[in-house]
Amino acid sequence: FFFFFFFFFLFFSFSSSHLPFAVLVECGSFSPITFMHLRLLEQCRDFLKDRDRVLGAFLSPVGNTYNKKGLESSFHRLNMCERDVEDSDWISVDRWLIIFF
Repeated sequence: FFFFFFFFFLFFSFSSSHLPFAVLVECGSFSPITFMHLRLLEQCRDFLKDRDRVLGAFLSPVGNTYNKKGLESSFHRLNMCERDVEDSDWISVDRWLIIFF
């Protein structure tokens, strides 16, 4: 059973165009990262396509202090995430949770 803080949408609007923009952030253990983690971001982007403009997405794996049984090291999970999105032009991996938590 995975606990995720699924998506946070950061909206920015410019006074001249009034167009909302979104950045998708998916946080979780990603131990291991699966096809459905990436598919969830794609489905969210497809859902927002008509209403908003998605600027990009971030995967943010939790740090080693997250007490989950069988959790791989943050270094290993970070490498798995980076390898899975290396060919993507809109998904990146964020290290913030690993560094600070």
